[in-house]
Amino acid sequence: PPHQSLTLSSTESIKVKMEKIERGFTRVQAMWRGYTMRKELKRRVREGAYRQKVAKEMLQTEIDYVDNLQKCIEVFKRHMEDTIKTSPRSAPLTTEDLTAIFSDIEIIFSFNMKLRDEMAPIVNSWNNHSCLAKSFNSMIGFLPLYTNYVVNYDLSLMRINSLSKK
Repeated sequence: PPHQSLTLSSTESIKVKMEKIERGFTRVQAMWRGYTMRKELKRRVREGAYRQKVAKEMLQTEIDYVDNLQKCIEVFKRHMEDTIKTSPRSAPLTTEDLTAIFSDIEIIFSFNMKLRDEMAPIVNSWNNHSCLAKSFNSMIGFLPLYTNYVVNYDLSLMRINSLSKK
């Protein structure tokens, strides 16, 4: 009829209000999800940066260690070996002293050089999926060398101390 009211019925009015409430809840949920995802992303970026920093420190430590082992071998051990070969009577050390002091240093040097060389490309192209575990797992067979090194460490120090008293 022409004189009918332009207002909605109470059922239609409730339906419109419910739709608005649902849209409001959906917006709140979307905002909450966005907030939690941004927070998670920040956490992952922070952890990724920390992992990269640790990996770089590990590589730098390995580089420094290999360099120091190389110096020890080239400057001290090889020099003493040459001195023992050329003039054994005037050499400050014997072959036995040299073996006691330096024991498995060249094998340990080779092991750590290989480890450094395996780590470097991984660290230098680091991303969130990078992992150094494979480098260490491939070296498990060399770990008994360190047992020998640790066992002989005190003997090496004792030999050095006794030689320095002479």
